[in-house]
Amino acid sequence: MAKKLTLSMSEAVIDSAKEYAQKQGVSLSSLVENFLKNTTGVVSKHSQKQPPKSKTPITDELVRIIEKNQRTPEEIKAYEEDLYKRKPYMKELMEHYERKHG
Repeated sequence: MAKKLTLSMSEAVIDSAKEYAQKQGVSLSSLVENFLKNTTGVVSKHSQKQPPKSKTPITDELVRIIEKNQRTPEEIKAYEEDLYKRKPYMKELMEHYERKHG
């Protein structure tokens, strides 16, 4: 049986996730559920586990975002610089967010 879960995150992340889910033809709930299943290896409501499956690019990116919160300030800076090189629009997006939300 499905249960409701409330998550808090930045508006930009929510908007991007909704857009991605729509392009993939899935609900945001399904997207998050599949990410969590792939990350944790959970295969049923009884918490049976299996080795994590190969991840999709979006799952890899979400894992990197989560891992970002477990890094030193120097590692975070290096991560951001690498991200900005790979996806230049992210720097502008982050600067806009920081201006708007302080």
